[in-house]
Amino acid sequence: MSNKKISAKTYQNLKTRAEEILEENLAEKREVEGLQNNNWVFLTVDNKSPYLVKFVPAEEKERLTIERKVYQFVNDRLDITVPEVLAYGESEYGDYLVREVIEGQSLKDYLTDGKKNDRVLYQAGQLLAKLHQIEFEEKGIFTSDLKVKEYDIFSKVEYNKFLEKLYDHEEITEKEYSLLKQVDVDYYFKRPPYVFCHSDYSPNNILVNDDDVVSIIDMEWACSAPYMDDLASFDLFLELEGFNYGIEEYYKGYNSIKEIDDYYFEHKNFYKFYRLVTMLSYQVAAEDERFDNQFLENMKAKFRSQLTNYPDFKSI
Repeated sequence: MSNKKISAKTYQNLKTRAEEILEENLAEKREVEGLQNNNWVFLTVDNKSPYLVKFVPAEEKERLTIERKVYQFVNDRLDITVPEVLAYGESEYGDYLVREVIEGQSLKDYLTDGKKNDRVLYQAGQLLAKLHQIEFEEKGIFTSDLKVKEYDIFSKVEYNKFLEKLYDHEEITEKEYSLLKQVDVDYYFKRPPYVFCHSDYSPNNILVNDDDVVSIIDMEWACSAPYMDDLASFDLFLELEGFNYGIEEYYKGYNSIKEIDDYYFEHKNFYKFYRLVTMLSYQVAAEDERFDNQFLENMKAKFRSQLTNYPDFKSI
């Protein structure tokens, strides 16, 4: 999802267009406001059924198409509640998508409020396992018709690109760069069959209502990939947000639907490390702050800590 900075004038134009699109599709006027952390996304702000209007710039058009089709795919194939897409189309300000907003709060906000409920973490594990029941022979990204296009994800090629960004932005030293390039990424990730991965499975993208998980959102980066990244990512996010106490319930929930093999747990530190490398490389190259300052500090501290475990990572 785009989060490019825009001018006040462009923001106002998008806001006006979002209200026009809602009136065209709902046959009534609705007032919207942009999200604080993303000026391209607008939410209705009255007491009626909530809707969201998302715009993307031209270069992200395909991602919006994929998000729309992924929601439909998940709704048709799996017992998982996802937002219903009401409309989509083109405008002078970029492509747009209108979808319902499922009532609830993010799992992150729920846990931040101090609610320690093992059941919601168990359910978060179950939902991810349900997604992972869809398997593919190839690893890659989805095309706009949800075919798998082979692509260098979770591979040596991708990993080296991430490392290069970290080195160029002085997040790792030359010595660390040289050592890390020797990691045998295929040893960890070349393990078919591949599964339907969310690719951003974090407490921010899981909705809770009345102490139950009710939905998964923001699926535009879904792909066919090794299950280990999704699984380890949520573990990592819980740790970085300070919610470690719920990790075991999360794994129990996943295991109740789909068994996790010993190989994952033997190499869990590497999978969490790969996700750290991924997130940091995106952050250092981004024009905007993708994470809040405290989370970013925690992420960098964890990355530094993981580097001390380098000898445990299998080399080429």
